[in-house]
Amino acid sequence: MAPARMIDAKHNRTFCNAFAESRPLSVYTLRTKAKIMEESLRYKECRLVQMQLAEGERIDFKLEGLSVGTFRASGLPHTAANMELVPYHHTKGK
Repeated sequence: MAPARMIDAKHNRTFCNAFAESRPLSVYTLRTKAKIMEESLRYKECRLVQMQLAEGERIDFKLEGLSVGTFRASGLPHTAANMELVPYHHTKGK
């Protein structure tokens, strides 16, 4: 596997919690296992974070330590941009 390539431009990441649950979500990077925000996101809350993101980086959303979804970054722009990440319950179609 090739090493992760960092994009030079800083990108704004807006994290929103649309995961209909009374408990807040925590957001981590899987490569470094670092918590992205000190405070967890409450339901219907959004927060803007400025951060660099490597191609292939995975962002994990956790509910009380259990993963409820992972986002994998690919095709990142080379200029400053805003990306909104919104985890939500996925229901199966009928």
